[in-house]
Amino acid sequence: MKDPDYGFLIEGWSGDIEDIELIDDGSWLYHIQWDKKTLKLMGRDLRKQCEGDNLDITRMALAENELETD
Repeated sequence: MKDPDYGFLIEGWSGDIEDIELIDDGSWLYHIQWDKKTLKLMGRDLRKQCEGDNLDITRMALAENELETD
């Protein structure tokens, strides 16, 4: 699994679903708050890229087909 914005590997990351949104094409978008373990796993390059683009590194929105459950 890769981050849809930058292509960084995010396989094995985990967090809590904060919100679920039905988008225009009829699919679901999941807003995830990353857990502490995942925040520690984030590489420096991803952190810098997100911060440079003013993105919150603690959260991400992913489509239903981009998620796996435990």
